[in-house]
Amino acid sequence: MNTEYEDKEAIRRGIALIVDESPPAPEICDLTTVSLKPERRSPSRLAVFGAAAAVTVALVGTVFALGSIGGGELGAGGPGGEFERILIQNPDWSVSRYDEFRGQMDTGDFYHHAETTYVAAGGAEVDLSLDTGNQERLDELIAGRRADGTQLADDTAMGAPVNVILYESSSLTAQPVAPAAGAQEDVILDEGAGNKYSAMWRVGNVIYELRGYVEEAQLRGLLADVTEVSEETFLEAMPDTVPTDRESTVDEMLEGIPVPAGFQVTPLYDGDLKDHYQLGAEVTGAVACAWIHQWIAATESGDTGAADEAVDAMDTSRDWDVLVDMQEYGDWPKAVWEYTDAIAGDGTVMGGRLLTVAESVDDALGCQTAN
Repeated sequence: MNTEYEDKEAIRRGIALIVDESPPAPEICDLTTVSLKPERRSPSRLAVFGAAAAVTVALVGTVFALGSIGGGELGAGGPGGEFERILIQNPDWSVSRYDEFRGQMDTGDFYHHAETTYVAAGGAEVDLSLDTGNQERLDELIAGRRADGTQLADDTAMGAPVNVILYESSSLTAQPVAPAAGAQEDVILDEGAGNKYSAMWRVGNVIYELRGYVEEAQLRGLLADVTEVSEETFLEAMPDTVPTDRESTVDEMLEGIPVPAGFQVTPLYDGDLKDHYQLGAEVTGAVACAWIHQWIAATESGDTGAADEAVDAMDTSRDWDVLVDMQEYGDWPKAVWEYTDAIAGDGTVMGGRLLTVAESVDDALGCQTAN
């Protein structure tokens, strides 16, 4: 089971979150040799199967695929409550990434997470995350950070007291990761050189954390710039990689992609604001899950026509524009294509052990939330 620090670090990298109330399914983290990487972010050291690893509560470098996910138009109501729109309003910093996810854990509790990455002209980068949580949850987060760092003088943000933690300095290093069969060796880079800081506070039922490899004075200065803004101001601050017109973006992504009879695109129009890579994985994951489940059902019933239709449809996935474009930024396409090969072959995938498509695809591609 991951510590909360590991969970939030995983979210920040856009790879995989296993919330500590909902541990991953047995051996789920051993299911793949594919290492998922988010858009314009460093690859994670976490090895997860497909995009959603442990679907009970998993965020990935592409898709938010949980057992139960909240819908609704951008800014609309949904499980986990609503966050106010928060920005660091500083002319020297701009938004480079935004992702928002919510869902329901096995315990029945809802959660909600949002994260914005900001970059400065000089290349410095910080992340501001929001999570639902009470004071006890904040105290746990602070304790976890304090165990790995040094407590500094408190500060304030949004009228609330802020705990500031300093981590040890670290150098940028490259570490090879064992590649999948036939793949090139992957190289993982540490976050960066210098000191890493974390600042944590709570307003209402939302826990905030600002963290990054910056100077202490920079971090403290940014705390004063954390501001609640209007929806319009917030959306205007988003980069081109974060589509604010979700419906038209989904339609564009689906162009040229075959979908099975009865596939419902409307649910994909509703959801939280997230970057193009994350949304692309959500869309292609929904289509892939629909075809693969058709193949599973047809194989079990002996309907060779329906099974062949699914195989043929998924065979086109290597030409889906959205997946082709995503290759530059992460390994979600590899996860989809692994299942494409599996249903065209013997119906198994290899991870920590040999698994059938039927027993692994839901967790791997987040099919619980798919059409």
